[in-house]
Amino acid sequence: MGLVLSQPEWEEFPHEGEMGSIVRHALFLYSQLLYTESSTSRFIQAISLLEFLAYPEEYRKMNNVKTVISRYVSINESERHKVLDRFMYLTSKKNASGEQIGLRTNIVHIGARLESLVRTEIERIELFKELDTYIRSVIDHMIKYSSLTYIDYQKLQDAM
Repeated sequence: MGLVLSQPEWEEFPHEGEMGSIVRHALFLYSQLLYTESSTSRFIQAISLLEFLAYPEEYRKMNNVKTVISRYVSINESERHKVLDRFMYLTSKKNASGEQIGLRTNIVHIGARLESLVRTEIERIELFKELDTYIRSVIDHMIKYSSLTYIDYQKLQDAM
């Protein structure tokens, strides 16, 4: 009869299956992050979401997390190293004198506020755009493969 049985954009929604459940939860966490008013809380939620996206069924150290996330946003080895270095600053980097300058460590363990670490609003906006790029890259990929089991998705992820 010429009726469209499924809309083309339906492919952009998570399918059923293990990965579908994981990505739906990730989207829930992402929507909470978007409505958080405090920049400090939003930053911590974004980092936590990246941890979840990298390892949704277990805890792993940030070194493991940043390695997984870098696979989604890098097109070559040089770019991947830049992303890994950037994650050091976002999480737990120390300067030449051993002082902690990593954002996550300063916020979670030292009690700093993001507003005092990233002083201008323009820099904070750019930081959140960067984090959003990482988050969206993983979520978009997970949606594309949301019909897979978690084990099958891990194999795909390992091959990246």
